[in-house]
Amino acid sequence: MAVLLPLLRNAVLFGNREHLHQSLRLAHPPVAVGLVDHIPGGVESWSGHSPAGWRFWQEAAHRVCATAAAHHSVCSIGQYTHGLDMSPASNTDLMAALKVFADLTYVREQDVQAIPVLTSKPKYVVYGPLAEIPVNPDVVLLFVRADQTLILSELRSNWKAGCRRPWGARPERSSHKLKTPAVRP
Repeated sequence: MAVLLPLLRNAVLFGNREHLHQSLRLAHPPVAVGLVDHIPGGVESWSGHSPAGWRFWQEAAHRVCATAAAHHSVCSIGQYTHGLDMSPASNTDLMAALKVFADLTYVREQDVQAIPVLTSKPKYVVYGPLAEIPVNPDVVLLFVRADQTLILSELRSNWKAGCRRPWGARPERSSHKLKTPAVRP
């Protein structure tokens, strides 16, 4: 199962970027995605063909690379959600894909407006292992098991409520023990 953690840039939350990987005991390293206007020095531009955006995520588990809108040309959904420039052909493909999703009842017509879309128009997308990416990530992809989602859900709830404990920090447990109710005949 893949979980997206959007806009987690705070150092307290990440602490040591390896700590996230270790404390959740992830089988695969977290993949970071950064939306930028300039490719940082030392980051390679994507080369080759890609059938869809998920291919960049796969590669990003092993190395840092950057993509431009042209690299997403065969994935109209990715172009749309990333706010990348789209050609007329990509717009046609997007409408066709959404129609197929609607016909399959995977996405209803009223759901289309709820699809998350970036409001900014980044020139490049930088992908890479969270521990190595040279930009502040806008999104972190975690490949987790169901039991790990509970920890993430708790962290998110605590974060939204203003509690800024780092990963893995747990509140002190009460030393009070529950009394066993008396058994009455």
